[in-house]
Amino acid sequence: MAEHRGLADGLDGVLAALTLVPQQDDLAATVEATWHRLVQPATVSLPWWGSGAAGLAVAAAQVAEAAARPTLWETVDIYVRTLERMVPDGERAPGHRAGLESGWSGVALAMLRVAGLTSDRGMRERCVRLARSCLDLELPFVLLSGGRASTRDAGRRMPHLGIGPCATALGLASLCQRTGEPLTTTEESIVAAVLRGAGQRTFSSGGLWEGRAGQVAVLDHLDPGHPMIEVHHRRLLWHTKVLGLHGGPAAGTAPGRALLGSQGLRCSLDLATGSAGAMAALHPGALGRLLMLPEHR
Repeated sequence: MAEHRGLADGLDGVLAALTLVPQQDDLAATVEATWHRLVQPATVSLPWWGSGAAGLAVAAAQVAEAAARPTLWETVDIYVRTLERMVPDGERAPGHRAGLESGWSGVALAMLRVAGLTSDRGMRERCVRLARSCLDLELPFVLLSGGRASTRDAGRRMPHLGIGPCATALGLASLCQRTGEPLTTTEESIVAAVLRGAGQRTFSSGGLWEGRAGQVAVLDHLDPGHPMIEVHHRRLLWHTKVLGLHGGPAAGTAPGRALLGSQGLRCSLDLATGSAGAMAALHPGALGRLLMLPEHR
């Protein structure tokens, strides 16, 4: 079992993923075996979804509900309080890259997910306030040009989910749905531009963080009936490579396929850039659950 802590690549993410599978006996056994580590809050210096307090909070909340472990909400509260200390000084947070994994949009989405899971009104209101503050921190990084949205990252314009404006649009739409407060004109423009971008037909890669699978997550959450979802499903095959076996396929088997990962240079099986993310994209709602996005209300 992973010793590292975090949603993207640690114990907390493993347990959060187990809450999504039907065999809840596996979750119960794993929670029991790792309880002493899980209930002990991790030391965190970053706020982010992937490797910080936000991801730890949403993972703990997910496990608390799925495994019926209400004492875990005390751990969630510690992470939320950590974020309440970090967010006011957010402009100087290290490692920021606008987007889901290491951006304020990812923190906002995690807080909205926690708000949807908790039965504590005070906790819910605190999480919603944090989400609003985080989105306010992220908005200046979103660029609108020619009806399309992007963020600037190391001199490049990024239109993606992992790094880019997609998580901002998801956060804005989810916050509006939860609070009933209308979006500003600029915020409406960002959501519309991200939807427009997700509806285009051509993408250079198929991955979740920086490709077609990520756009499926956007459409699946913002406009589940969008006709491009089916097109994206078909075209994910364009980004794959047949995995041939030395000497040819074994008798009675067909060669498999894997998604070409970052920059199309190698086959990848991981969630962010490879086949795992593409497989989840093929199942309605799966990516939203896997990424701990706020549930539709």
